[in-house]
Amino acid sequence: MDLQIMLAPPEYVIIRKLEFYQEGSSPKHLTDIEAILKNSSELIDLKFLKSQILTLDLNNIWQKLH
Repeated sequence: MDLQIMLAPPEYVIIRKLEFYQEGSSPKHLTDIEAILKNSSELIDLKFLKSQILTLDLNNIWQKLH
């Protein structure tokens, strides 16, 4: 039996969690993002992530993580 699993890239998960935080301010999303950055930093395309953060006007939330 072949099994195929589709996973979202970490950049997309981070972006969605920033959007969810913007909508509801749940600190869980920021905690999740910090964990992703800590545990998967070598997999993350920071150039792409930062460009999307700026495009989607999420920079003010992103700055809370630094």
